Amino acid sequence: MKKTKDIFGEIVPELKKQKFNIDIDEFLDFIGHYDFTYLISPSEVQGKLKISIVDTYKLLEFLAQHKYLEPVIPVYCPYCNVYSGYYYDTIGEIPNKLTCLYCKQEISDPLQTAVIFYKIPLRKQDINY
Repeated sequence: MKKTKDIFGEIVPELKKQKFNIDIDEFLDFIGHYDFTYLISPSEVQGKLKISIVDTYKLLEFLAQHKYLEPVIPVYCPYCNVYSGYYYDTIGEIPNKLTCLYCKQEISDPLQTAVIFYKIPLRKQDINY
């Protein structure tokens, strides 16, 4: 399986064309610590790269559009203070209410407690057979 840093190295020319205000090597070092099992927090990216949150989301969405990342949206339970057990791919998928899988409390407006993270998708071309 390809290393994460190598996978993201493929998109470096496109990142440079877009003129994201980031240190490419620092980004590759940062993203190289993640694999297919981790969720990447926008605030972690922002802190590491020292860019605005707006630029952070622009970068992450650019990478998602090019299939290097996928959004993951968990819903946090305000009653038991953990993620409710529900994860969505888009905001439009989040229902108007749901019941936490852990404390069984009804979350009346789950969109208010949803948080966006990103994950690295497992792509066929990155697997060594």
